Amino acid sequence: MKQIRTAHIDVLEADRLAGRQLGRGLWALVLGKLHNSEIRMDPQTGVIHYPEFIPFEELVRDVLRRIDAGEITPRTCRSCRGTFDVNEEEGIFGDLDALENFLCRPCSETVTAREFYEKYLKLP
Repeated sequence: MKQIRTAHIDVLEADRLAGRQLGRGLWALVLGKLHNSEIRMDPQTGVIHYPEFIPFEELVRDVLRRIDAGEITPRTCRSCRGTFDVNEEEGIFGDLDALENFLCRPCSETVTAREFYEKYLKLP
């Protein structure tokens, strides 16, 4: 029986591969959009692990194309700093016009109305 080898790439190498600087948060979103449990990133080290037989570069290019086309709209939660696709993730915006000051659902459920008003809400 053949053993499947695992490839390892850190976020800096992955950024070079993608031709742009994504950082750990956006890489976590990109990897999640691949819907493949065998592709994972170690949150402590930022190293991405995947079986060598998976066409990693091609899959990543497809997700980046979807981001560029606006099919995936990444935003960073202002509270927990996680990166989410606002087309799929429930949450609230402090600035609806610019779709900025995003709070993910878990964070939006813990913030008080006063805190939201003072920290995140942008009034016209």
